[in-house]
Amino acid sequence: MPSTSSPENTDAIVQVVVTAPDHDWLISLADRLLDDRLIGAARIDPGVTTVYDWNDRRHHETESRAVLHTTRRLAGSVRDVVTRAHPYEVPGVLVHAVEPVDTAYSRWVRDRTATPAPTPQAAEPHPAYAALVDRLHDEAVHDDGVHGLILTGSVARGDALPGTDIDVRYLVADGQGRPFQSSPRDGILVEQTFVDFATAEEQLRAAPMHVYAYLDGRILYDPLGRLAELRDLAQARCAAYRLPEQERSRMTWLLECTRDKIRIAYAAGDLLKAAFAASTSSWQLMEGLWAANNLPVPPNSSVRPHLRDLSGPPDVARLYEDLFLGDAGRRVEVALELLDWSLGRLTD
Repeated sequence: MPSTSSPENTDAIVQVVVTAPDHDWLISLADRLLDDRLIGAARIDPGVTTVYDWNDRRHHETESRAVLHTTRRLAGSVRDVVTRAHPYEVPGVLVHAVEPVDTAYSRWVRDRTATPAPTPQAAEPHPAYAALVDRLHDEAVHDDGVHGLILTGSVARGDALPGTDIDVRYLVADGQGRPFQSSPRDGILVEQTFVDFATAEEQLRAAPMHVYAYLDGRILYDPLGRLAELRDLAQARCAAYRLPEQERSRMTWLLECTRDKIRIAYAAGDLLKAAFAASTSSWQLMEGLWAANNLPVPPNSSVRPHLRDLSGPPDVARLYEDLFLGDAGRRVEVALELLDWSLGRLTD
């Protein structure tokens, strides 16, 4: 019988060990990881003495230590979240295999860290698309170079309008990327993107918007579990996301400029100019909302369904509707309200 901690067993239980100077910070970190279903439990011990050399000086520090219980499949995501959030420049994050592990406890940790059931948005494709999606699945299964297939976009979420294109992302063998393809099939435009695991992982690191492809996507074929791994990584990236300070400064400056233009025109009674400024800056307003909520901005077509992710401003769905469907005066008022709220959060 193979060892329960063998490299092939991604469900094997492992411990992620990390120390930090602040006991309460570790508790907060554990809460976040539990909320995101990245760990099953955490044991946090105070009063650990750490001895190390840093900047040519010997240190003897009293810290707290957290032992995080998760699966081998999620260990990398846990490590990434901890490393990004940690106050140290070079945190010591170690992953240890655990063997043997009580069967009941192993099952409990795996249940606690299982990928949550898809949201209602990740529904079965509309009947108009179902047959074509099935054929794309069958083609992927019989392509030796394809290691996974995920349906993304509005068809995956279940909110596609008639005539919408189908977006699919293929996971291919390492180093075997293929060019993007876009072509009609059965009267439906199919857009096919091909990435290997390393490229997909780098995209999630470099361009946080990519998390939504995996969070909203519907996995159609995943024999090696790599797409599930990327979804877990996307969840971790989203949970750990913090707006970079340089981007915060840039966004604040842009939003302040936009607000000034709208305010000056509105105060002067030039409603046309104010409404034009509000309309042409609508994407900036969306970027500002997500930045103020410390979340990666979704792609244009995913903004509306992801309004649910925002903690503010109050009644944001109504404000979004009024921004695009209200009369000129109401659109200007909403634009200024959104700008005031976002800037208040960004400069707080």
